[in-house]
Amino acid sequence: NEACERFSCDAPPDNRGMTKKEWRRVLLKQGLEWSNKEKDMIFEELDFRHDGHITLSDVHIAVEAAAPVRSMEDLRRRWLASGYPSMTAAIRKAEDLSDTDMDARIPYEDFCKCLKTVSVLDASEHQAVFAAICSDRGSNPKVSLEELLAAIATVSPDLLLEDTRARIMKQYGSIDKAYNEIDRDKGGTIESREFSEKAITWLGLSIPE
Repeated sequence: NEACERFSCDAPPDNRGMTKKEWRRVLLKQGLEWSNKEKDMIFEELDFRHDGHITLSDVHIAVEAAAPVRSMEDLRRRWLASGYPSMTAAIRKAEDLSDTDMDARIPYEDFCKCLKTVSVLDASEHQAVFAAICSDRGSNPKVSLEELLAAIATVSPDLLLEDTRARIMKQYGSIDKAYNEIDRDKGGTIESREFSEKAITWLGLSIPE
């Protein structure tokens, strides 16, 4: 969008990201004469990886996520902007905080409670998401978190790969460091045996995964 295009003229490239100091300078160049405290508050909201850097992609996601959730694409943007490293992580949090089993079919009111635990707060957003995934046509329609996960999978990368990447980043901090750690014999390639060992013991993946 136009705002992000303007920011791109002054911001460092995405592969490096911006520090808090650089973020302040970019905002100043855009004519936004806010206090450093206000700039820092926005920076901390955008720094959902908590690594002290933000990128234009982070800004773009946050700007788009400010729009109402009306589709699965909107929901994905909202969750990414809210700091969830994967869609599976968001669904798991809704499952845990609402004490709702993934495959349990629940009515609209209970589904709304689940969404509220994962940054979807507005009633009109609840209605849009429910309508998007509900196939029941009876007087008391129900859905499940499992159905929500299946629906958001259609607008996401492979969910297992996305979730695995999130676990790798949490465990190692970067893909390069993960590669070096998993490549135990330093042969320049990762064998199936090497990956499986780390995936099970360090990343918590099951054997089939």
